[in-house]
Formats: sequence, structure tokens, C-alpha cells
Amino acid sequence: MCLGHTLVHANPSGGNVVSGSATISTNGSTLTINQGSDRVIIDWQNFSIQVGETTTFMQPSEMSA
Repeated sequence: MCLGHTLVHANPSGGNVVSGSATISTNGSTLTINQGSDRVIIDWQNFSIQVGETTTFMQPSEMSA
């Protein structure tokens, strides 16, 4: 019997800011995106959030996207 390894992705990974400004930081199981402009586009290699993980978007205002 052959058992394969399962790679579990937790929190988004491989974020690349394409437009606007933002910083992406990780501290343990928490990923924080600090958005520096009202509009930002981030290209993610993987975007999933597993149980026990936290992903937080900090935006400049309620009108930000």
C-alpha cells in the first residue's frame, strides 16, 4: 500500500502586490495584510484559510477595497 503525503496549505500564501500598496506579514498562525492605499490588488498563489488560522485585512477606511 502506498500512502502519499498531503500538503495542507494554511492561510493565503505567495502574495504579490500588483497595484496599490500593502504589506503582508505572518506571525505564527496569523497572516495580516496592512493596506496602505484605498485600492490594492494582490495576486495570491494560494488563498485558503484552515481551522485555527487567522487572516486579517487592515484597510485605511470603510470605503477601501
